[in-house]
Formats: sequence, structure tokens, C-alpha cells
Amino acid sequence: MRYDPILETKLEHTGVDFGARWEHPSTPRGRTVVSRPPWRYGNCTIIDHGNSLATLYGHQSVIGVTVGQKVTKGR
Repeated sequence: MRYDPILETKLEHTGVDFGARWEHPSTPRGRTVVSRPPWRYGNCTIIDHGNSLATLYGHQSVIGVTVGQKVTKGR
């Protein structure tokens, strides 16, 4: 459980958070399936890597990709 500052209540957090510096080459290439401003994860991007693997990047200061855009490691 953690405090949600937007909803001002405690909510279950089911994910694992990893901090990363800007342009960190942390995941393999893929295609953007979600790219949207404030949502439960703030500015949020989800990259589909195939084989049932996807990465969600939440709480971003900016969104630098669009839906359908191909992305590569380190970019």
C-alpha cells in the first residue's frame, strides 16, 4: 500500500519501480502502444517488445514518442 497524492488515499501498488536516468538504454526495441499525458502514472509510455513483454514508463517529465512509433535501445 502507498499513499496516492492525487486521490489522497492509500492504494495498492502492484508494480515494481525502477529509477532510470534520461536516455537510459534499459530495454530492447519495440513499438509504442500507449503514449499519453496525465493518467494514473502521470505522463506514461508503454512499449511492446513482442513475446508478451511490455515496459511501462510512468511519471515521465515529457513524452518523447507517439503511438505506433518504433523505438530502439538507447533512444
